[in-house]
Amino acid sequence: MEYILIPARRGSKGLPLKNRLLVPELLQKLNDVGLSSRVILSTDDEWIQKRVARFEIKIRHRPHEIANDTAPMRAVLLDIIEHYKIEENSNIMTLYPTYSE
Repeated sequence: MEYILIPARRGSKGLPLKNRLLVPELLQKLNDVGLSSRVILSTDDEWIQKRVARFEIKIRHRPHEIANDTAPMRAVLLDIIEHYKIEENSNIMTLYPTYSE
């Protein structure tokens, strides 16, 4: 199975709260091409969770200990793999919500 991981912390430093704008747009584009059912959103932002509930995606409320700017992406991936019991031979593509056109 293949998955699309979207990491979207609430505490973005470069442009605060940018994920609140970018994540819904990204999910809409994935939905438009029929890929939203493969998406796992990892976020600690309850506002985003409520805003994107209309999409057919998995939402993982990111644990506090891996929701800071020093947490490695490896920890986020391992959390997702463990939480959803993702099989060893699965592929996970990470899409960062950094730009929307």
